[in-house]
Amino acid sequence: MTDNTSQTSQYSPPFHDPSLKDILLDIAQARWSVLLMCIFTIITSVAFTHFATPYYRSSVVIGPSESPMDAVSRQNLDSALGPVYSPAEFLRLSRQEDRQDRFTRLEVLITGQAVAQALIQDPKIINGVLRDRFMHRDNHENISAALMDEYLDRNLSIRLVGDTSLRRLVYDHPEPEFGQYFIQKAFLQANQHIQNQDTENIQRRIEHLIKSLNMASNPDQKNALAFLLTLEEQRLMLASSNTGYAAQIVDPFMTTEKPVWPRPFLFLACAILVGILFGYIIHLFTKAFNT
Repeated sequence: MTDNTSQTSQYSPPFHDPSLKDILLDIAQARWSVLLMCIFTIITSVAFTHFATPYYRSSVVIGPSESPMDAVSRQNLDSALGPVYSPAEFLRLSRQEDRQDRFTRLEVLITGQAVAQALIQDPKIINGVLRDRFMHRDNHENISAALMDEYLDRNLSIRLVGDTSLRRLVYDHPEPEFGQYFIQKAFLQANQHIQNQDTENIQRRIEHLIKSLNMASNPDQKNALAFLLTLEEQRLMLASSNTGYAAQIVDPFMTTEKPVWPRPFLFLACAILVGILFGYIIHLFTKAFNT
């Protein structure tokens, strides 16, 4: 029993770490499996990029609009409000109309339920969204506000522009004309929604100021309330105008001439890497099976 064991161990090959020569020889032996797999993955990549639906990118750069308070200097506030309201308190009460606040609200609302509800009222938007591969559903007839909200959140992105307060709206779609129409429509609907909200709030404040002005007896208080009323009426005029209220367009709407997806060179590079990897794996399995 001991002799058989020692005889078997005598013929077992000793284990040693593979040298560089062994690795190069192994790679040379795997050249045919690697070559065949690379040819297969390259053909697959070329066929995919040829038959895949190209997507074009539409974008626009937006920034905060001019605030109605920019035209009012601190000196005018001090002289008009006097001891009744300080400028800091007045600005705090007017924060809802501040330009950065409106711009932040637009960033949130543009991919929210309010804009989605407005977009599904447009048949052109519905037809264009249904032609997007991301909206392939069993029921194409009805797109709810929740489904449009999900689509906006997934496909309409808001990106920073350097270290500035500007934002770039980006949307990809197979049809360049529709992509530009969609991103413009979403921007206008978000801006209009904020404009309508602020118009209602300003009107309520005007009503409150008129009541307070009629009840006030102190001349200084009346002057301060009258000044506040004038400013709110100016805000109402601004909110009722057709210009950009929550945001303004800094760089106009544009669409790329070449598709941003698929990218042939990126797919080709990935196909070559995958071909080399799987070709070498096939070689290792074949080698292990033969031994």
